[in-house]
Amino acid sequence: MRLNASVSVLPLLLCSVFAEAVTFNSIDRNVPVKARYEAFEQSVVDVMLQLDARTESRKDYYLRFLYVIGVDTLTDHQLIDGSHKGIVKRLRLDATESVEVLIYLHDRNLESLTDITGELTIVRDPGVRYTDESSLPSFTGTVWDRQQIPLFRIVKQDSARQVLAIKFDLTENYEYDRLYFNIKLINPSLGIQVLSKTVEVNPANARDLKQQLISIDIPELALNEKGTYYMQIIQRMGSKRVNGVKKVYYSLN
Repeated sequence: MRLNASVSVLPLLLCSVFAEAVTFNSIDRNVPVKARYEAFEQSVVDVMLQLDARTESRKDYYLRFLYVIGVDTLTDHQLIDGSHKGIVKRLRLDATESVEVLIYLHDRNLESLTDITGELTIVRDPGVRYTDESSLPSFTGTVWDRQQIPLFRIVKQDSARQVLAIKFDLTENYEYDRLYFNIKLINPSLGIQVLSKTVEVNPANARDLKQQLISIDIPELALNEKGTYYMQIIQRMGSKRVNGVKKVYYSLN
């Protein structure tokens, strides 16, 4: 009997390690719905929301999501369907890091939603390997972690002079006026070249809350020689994680 009891408890213990869930029946402008999850190893976790708040007069609502990871606070503003069920954010966590998720009502016409049902769940996604994403140009949950350094292989078939341009695909939740980054290029004839660059995103701190494609030419890095080049893009913002960056890529002009 004791053995059976121990076995039946094991799945519950495993669930508590891999997921955290909170149920709620209201969302307020000032008092958040909160859930917290701690990673015991490097993990990719999904923040999932199940909501039943659809009425005849309202089909969707603006919500504000805060994701607090150490000293980093990431903010998303989203229009959420009143019968939403699915992932609202995917995040990378280092071992022993924790994320606290806070949801606020951000609708202009409402102070609170009551008489609703909802569940906020944070669950580890075992199907995504943390390390496999470190050199990819697209970022998990549109969050550019400093440990993620996109690597590009550029093959030039001729010796025509071409100037490099770096492009950033940003969401409406990118909150800074500038983006600071480094470029490391391994040139087949010149060796390693490193540059620090800045691109302006939201002039004068005027956030338009819109998706943007930002491009910057790098005239210092003219690719003149035939051969294979390798390039890394490294973010050098003040925060370890920068929200609102979907993808970085390049073009030759």
